[in-house]
Amino acid sequence: AGRTHFPMKTWLQKQRASTLLGLAFDGRRFDGVALRRTNGSAQVTRTFAIELTQDPAIAAPEAVGREIREQLDKAEIRDRRCAICLPVSWALAVLSPATGIPEEDLPEFLQIEAERGFPYDAEDLMTTSTRLPTRGGGVHILQMAVSRAHIARLEEILRFARLTPVTFSFGLPMWNQSVASGPADAVTLAVETLHPDVLSVCELGGQDAKIIIFKKNDK
Repeated sequence: AGRTHFPMKTWLQKQRASTLLGLAFDGRRFDGVALRRTNGSAQVTRTFAIELTQDPAIAAPEAVGREIREQLDKAEIRDRRCAICLPVSWALAVLSPATGIPEEDLPEFLQIEAERGFPYDAEDLMTTSTRLPTRGGGVHILQMAVSRAHIARLEEILRFARLTPVTFSFGLPMWNQSVASGPADAVTLAVETLHPDVLSVCELGGQDAKIIIFKKNDK
């Protein structure tokens, strides 16, 4: 009870939007890519990086948002819709072995695991979960969470920057190489382009949650 999932979408495909920004925040710096939907796939048309003079974590949201807007205007970035890659430092995670647990018992099991593993009350977090098959045929369940206060502050900053977030995700180190890759979305493409050292992306999305693994192509 009291658990809320991120409303995630493979946004470019479902909404048939032609353009979208991918933005990755890290302290005072944020990296971005401009994406364009072409023939059913998202193509990177531009990359950019902006260093803010104010710290988004402590400065007034209105001041930070206005600075972001000014920087985007100077760079002639006109798009408003954006897919956000959250700072890794915001991520909370609980990985639980769940092999053999009946499906009807999983909700209660995950709630107990979350209460034990997360340092905040459930109502203070936005959470999601995804199943990770193991090489031995078992299963682990990864629960990811982020503070509601962090998301609310970021949404306020984006509002003053006249940006509309349509998805939030984390770029994370690899959790489990046995997980099958899912379809790439705007955030995945942005992370792959801007942060090639990231080995996987955990997309927070309730029933649509997934982890996308990047593997080296030796060919």
